[in-house]
Amino acid sequence: MKLEVRFAFCVLLAAAVCACAQQIGTLEPEHKQAVYVRPIELLAMGGGLFIPKTELVWIHLDAERYIVPGWSAVAGIQNLSAKNTDNSNNSGEFGFFDAVVGGRWYPTRPFSGYYVQSQFDYNSISMHTEKGNGSETGDLTGSRFGMAFVTGYNIKGSRLAFDWNVGLCVFASPKFQVDRRYNDGRAPVTLTLDDAFSEPAVSKYKSYVNMAVAGFMPTMNLAVGVQF
Repeated sequence: MKLEVRFAFCVLLAAAVCACAQQIGTLEPEHKQAVYVRPIELLAMGGGLFIPKTELVWIHLDAERYIVPGWSAVAGIQNLSAKNTDNSNNSGEFGFFDAVVGGRWYPTRPFSGYYVQSQFDYNSISMHTEKGNGSETGDLTGSRFGMAFVTGYNIKGSRLAFDWNVGLCVFASPKFQVDRRYNDGRAPVTLTLDDAFSEPAVSKYKSYVNMAVAGFMPTMNLAVGVQF
């Protein structure tokens, strides 16, 4: 009797899987593209406008393209630019660029619902510092490659789309270069990261660099988009 019950359960499970696969294979979305923005980052950019002596621009766009039922391609680009001047007119500029490309799998629906996503990631940071009298300037540059694995849920209406995911980014060791130049004839030198953050105007950016050099980084995103 137990064997018959197990057999019946396996038959029902196989039938459910086939039915689900058949449903995914026959349905096709009306709109096959979606572009997303992240409202939390837009609010952060708006808040940066009220920080004294600070200029902040933060742009982040994600795109999704339907391929076949249950699968889509994803890509994203992010650009963060910040500039700060202290009371001594020492200035610092910080830049962060990030680009991703990957694939997304929807196991239950053609183009929405629960999904698993993997993506390749490249990002770079840059920093420029300058003393008020222009006697010293410095530059920091760095870049790294990595991969991200996320899982989330996507809701698509007639035009609007809502997306939420959480996951983990794994990055290779970044490559950094820090250079200091002098306008009084002294030869340029290569400095450590701590030396590069010696000016008060740019010391606040050190946390961004520490985050950039992390090999493992959790991620969580909330996005709102439009389909076309």
